Order: sequence, then C-alpha cells, then structure tokens
Amino acid sequence: MLRQEISPRSVSSFYSLQEDTDRSHDQPIVIAGHTWCHLASARFHIWVRGDEPINIDVDNNELQACGTLFPNQDMDAVDAMIKKGMVMIRDCIATVCQEAAPGSNITALQDSDITFCPNWDDLLIGLKLGVWDAAYHRYRSWYDSAP
Repeated sequence: MLRQEISPRSVSSFYSLQEDTDRSHDQPIVIAGHTWCHLASARFHIWVRGDEPINIDVDNNELQACGTLFPNQDMDAVDAMIKKGMVMIRDCIATVCQEAAPGSNITALQDSDITFCPNWDDLLIGLKLGVWDAAYHRYRSWYDSAP
C-alpha cells in the first residue's frame, strides 16, 4: 500500500494509519501492517570519576550504577550515583575556592545541600516521542530508497 503511493506521507498522515491507537510505551508502532519501531527497554549505566579516569570495562560499585527506566522503572541507584557525582563536584569547587583564596570561609559551600530531582517520567515521554520520530524517519528512508 505505502509503496504504491506517488509521494511520501506527511508525519500526521503516516501516523493516521496506525492500526492500534493505544500509544502506550510498550506497544510497537505498527503502521500498514509493518512494525516501524519498538521501544523494548531503556537502561542507564552511569559512572562518576574518582581519582583515575573512568574505565567502563571494570565494575566498580563505588563509582558506577545501573538503572532501568523502562519497562519497569528502577532508577534509585542512578539517582544516588548522580547525587554522589554532584557532591564530588561541590567538593571540588570548594577545594578550588580554598586554593584561590586561602583562609576564606567556604563553610556555606561545603555545607550546602545537593538537590537533584530528575523527572524520569518526563524523560520516558521524550523517549516515546523519539520512538515515533524514529518510526517516521524509518518510513521516509524506506520510501526514499525505493527504486
């Protein structure tokens, strides 16, 4: 059906052909009987740098964390590692301040709370929008490559 069309469909026209209007995160994007894209999972692996450069081939639970955003959200370890990295940045800034102005009072900086509240649900929505965008671009690439 899509191959016989004389020009590629617009984004909205392409999406209007979706067979299942349920746009939940775990459903593949099926249009005109073809699966164009599917978000199966989203996992995060993060590292903070210690005294040595990061080596992604070595497991070090003190400096790395993994989490799953999708299909089952479990980002607690990632949140904790991001906070740890931010504390390390704060402490590094405090050290630089002390070196730049010896004897200055940096207690307020050292005692400051680190607040980081990522909204993982917003990120998941962004990923889903990206999946839809990828589906359309796959369609366009397929359409444009026709002999």
